Amino acid sequence: GERRLLASKMVGLPRVPVVVRRVPEEREKLELAIVENLQRANLNAIETARAYAKLQDQFGLTQREVASRLGKSREVVANTVRLLGLPSNIQEAISQGVLSESQGRLLLAIAEPMQQQALFEDIIRNNLSVRELKNRIGRMSGGPRGSGRVEAALDPETQEYQQRLEQFFGTKVRLERKGVSGK
Repeated sequence: GERRLLASKMVGLPRVPVVVRRVPEEREKLELAIVENLQRANLNAIETARAYAKLQDQFGLTQREVASRLGKSREVVANTVRLLGLPSNIQEAISQGVLSESQGRLLLAIAEPMQQQALFEDIIRNNLSVRELKNRIGRMSGGPRGSGRVEAALDPETQEYQQRLEQFFGTKVRLERKGVSGK
């Protein structure tokens, strides 16, 4: 309600438009509160992931159901929740904005915790970009492009476009990048 009140004052409305919902179940109230908080723009990726996980755990929702309630794709929910599989120090770095969500997802491709930690420290120490991190992971995987699992996570920008297109068209979309173009 606070954001609605502030927005109404900013545009000079004499009254605040609201919808009062009578929700008999305490469970429903809690679910609505979590969904409302997720709509706030200032949540970081880890806070969002924890809220998605809370909706799944407390209310027995699937990722698809969470996505449907929030107007997101299932893939966005799944990728965000996956960040909770990172060690707490890396999650904290994402929360504080030291590490990007894309970098965090790339680190998930490293199965060995010691390698993952070393690469995380390298990102911080050398301020590695997503592209540089992608290349390092590819080299660690034994080739310039890495294994299939790493390849899927290598280009976060293309993945984001793919997810947006899937959400827009309501069907699976596969994008392939070839140099500066693609299909």
